[in-house]
Amino acid sequence: MRILVLHGEERCYARRGIRVNVLAPGVLATPMIEHWLKDPEMVQALMDNSPMGRASQPDEMAGKVLFLCSPLASFITGQLFLVDTRTGQVIKPILRISEIPQGGTGS
Repeated sequence: MRILVLHGEERCYARRGIRVNVLAPGVLATPMIEHWLKDPEMVQALMDNSPMGRASQPDEMAGKVLFLCSPLASFITGQLFLVDTRTGQVIKPILRISEIPQGGTGS
């Protein structure tokens, strides 16, 4: 995800009624990270650092998305919303010890 969009573009679009915000869900249980959630070392690190003790589910992000798309958020733009129960803090250290595919092919 490119969060650089928050460095000015929101100003250009806001005057046209377009709001630009970012939702950063942290560890979200999707097929993209399925392999992480099968790795006992990764799961243990996530659970040790998550107040909720689990990864979030896609439907748990829906409320924030609906809010941001609603008239209730009509004056919100250029914001980064962290919805990660602090699990994002442990990702970088864990990735150093996990096996990461080389060459960017994902295989």
